[in-house]
Amino acid sequence: MDRRDSEDASSPAGLCGSCRNVRIIRADNRNIYYLCRLSAVDHRYTKYPALPVTDCAGFVRREPGR
Repeated sequence: MDRRDSEDASSPAGLCGSCRNVRIIRADNRNIYYLCRLSAVDHRYTKYPALPVTDCAGFVRREPGR
């Protein structure tokens, strides 16, 4: 399943920036990490994917305001 969106691709994190399966971690040193929660249940997904992600079978758009 190929999910691409020009709005997501322009985000520094790519698809991860608007994915329901991401947990955004803000470190004390101002770094931001995108943890893929699918990695806990499916070995095909990387815990911290290389950004920007432009193609991901596990991408599910997060609902606005969440």
